[in-house]
Amino acid sequence: MLFPFGFLEHGYRDVPSWPVSAWLDIAYLVIFATTIGFVLFYWAVRRFGAGLASMVSYLVPVFALVQAVVLLNEHPAALELAGGAIILAGVRLATWRAAPISPLEDAGSA
Repeated sequence: MLFPFGFLEHGYRDVPSWPVSAWLDIAYLVIFATTIGFVLFYWAVRRFGAGLASMVSYLVPVFALVQAVVLLNEHPAALELAGGAIILAGVRLATWRAAPISPLEDAGSA
């Protein structure tokens, strides 16, 4: 989607001068973030349904934070950890299913 805008800046003339680390970053994004992410998402849609599988999109910031800690050796701030905890709690709350009450149990307690 943003590919055409690259022509406005340098016209992609600088691509041959990109360092190896830039190409490794692109390969990581293609292989892990895109391909494996989509495959897992579509697997989750087939296994759990679209509504439940869509909850995975809320976990993207949490996964990004975990990758930053593991791969980049970053130290998350307290606010980032609190945000991650809120996200996890929200996804858990949204996917939580209460045990159904059968009409017989409800009538027996009256």
